[in-house]
Amino acid sequence: MSTPSTQQEGSGFDLGSFLAHQAKVGTADSSGEFSVAHEKALEKLAHFSLVGGYTWILKLMQCMALWRPKRITVTQTQEKTTFLFCPSHRYPTEQDVVEAFQSGIWHKDNPLAQLCLALRALVEQAGLAFVLSINGENVSSSPIYSGDDVARLSEKERLRWAHHTKRGVQLVVSHFKGNESWTGRLIPTFSQWERRDLRIASALEDNALFHSVPIWLDGRFLNSPTTHGEYGITTKFRTVALWGAKVPGLAPLDLPDSFEGKLFSVETTPSRAARPYQGKRDFDCWFILKSRAPNRLRPAALYLSKSKHEILWLQNGVVVERSVASGLSSITQATILLSAEGFGTDLSGLALTRSDQRLELQAQALERVSEEITTLCRDTRFLEAEDADARSFSEEKFPALPQSRLKDDVLTSLGFGLLGGLSFIGGPSLAVAGVSAVAAAVVSFAARKHRNSETTQATLKERWVQQVRQDLEKLTALNQLAFKVVSGEGGGRRAEELFRPKNVSEAS
Repeated sequence: MSTPSTQQEGSGFDLGSFLAHQAKVGTADSSGEFSVAHEKALEKLAHFSLVGGYTWILKLMQCMALWRPKRITVTQTQEKTTFLFCPSHRYPTEQDVVEAFQSGIWHKDNPLAQLCLALRALVEQAGLAFVLSINGENVSSSPIYSGDDVARLSEKERLRWAHHTKRGVQLVVSHFKGNESWTGRLIPTFSQWERRDLRIASALEDNALFHSVPIWLDGRFLNSPTTHGEYGITTKFRTVALWGAKVPGLAPLDLPDSFEGKLFSVETTPSRAARPYQGKRDFDCWFILKSRAPNRLRPAALYLSKSKHEILWLQNGVVVERSVASGLSSITQATILLSAEGFGTDLSGLALTRSDQRLELQAQALERVSEEITTLCRDTRFLEAEDADARSFSEEKFPALPQSRLKDDVLTSLGFGLLGGLSFIGGPSLAVAGVSAVAAAVVSFAARKHRNSETTQATLKERWVQQVRQDLEKLTALNQLAFKVVSGEGGGRRAEELFRPKNVSEAS
């Protein structure tokens, strides 16, 4: 049974038409046997295992990890996101990609197969248009494309999207679907279409941290644990330690060079933390300890629940299972990173299957991490040391809180006061609400001024050091906690929700 003629020299390969035809009649393999069952299985794989509009990013990242490029460059405009990388081995051609789709190959260790799954997810789940072009020995002449937004482009415009002069694989993803194209391009602010550029950027920022290949998004390096929004030094949290342990029998993690043994003090600034410490890197597993920032401390009696800790299993740069447990510490959390290389996954490659051997290794890793934390507890002077290098003295100190300005407090409080007054009838209500708003603004300003004073800051830092020391002593019993799987086989969360992309309102 034949497939439609979707490949034309110069115009490219229309993946959308190919998949639509495939879903109806199937394809014939090289021996002439009808392979509808296999193609239907792949279709179900794409539909049920790769649920969600941004899972394709995870598959693309796994694909790039297998191809081992030296760098991944991502650029964004209002209308599209462009990925560019150069595989270091098994360099593909556009014809290789077309034949991979037509043969229906699938294997989690085959980067070409992973690329096909990512593109299928783009077409069948995300519904986004794209153009894939590959420059090898020759410049791309027949790009692969799919989606309404790209299909409606003229051949000349589509080739312009595909054009690039550097050697490598380029994937250009449109931010628009169907009838969104015109209003999304011309009046994006009022079109009410989803800001997929922000969603894609957010998904990349969240998931790129553990990827072994450096990923740059519009000039920003995404693989740094000390600048990451979830694990880095922010106004809400402070990284305490980036450390590791030896675990016999566990495959070492393939992490970016930004992962090295580092211990941070209450004085460490984000810029200093991001620079090299010349620390150890020969760990089999890694762990990150982070605590609530000094300015986020509360009286001990108000910590009604214990901190949550997590174990992340990684495969090809992506989290494929997450387990959590609560207990022991008050403000300090532990994240343990383990390699899942060599262990089985489901067909999607994004969820681990159960393995007694893996559970035994997890128990051993917890034991070794507890021992390393015990070693840290023997000398905690690093928590209050002056962590600086030659560049630190010319840099601005890390701000404890945003600077307090009376006008900010007054305007915000007046706004709430007016809303409260308008909810009642009569002038007196507005007057009372206005006076209350001004009073609240003045009190808020005074409180923030007091909290930002040098004396208060010194007191908070001292409390923070004491509390972290207590937490570290309690975390020496981390191996006694019972971790429960919340994603992966039988888990309650899909793989893409391990680091869920922020809402558009949050991202903007």
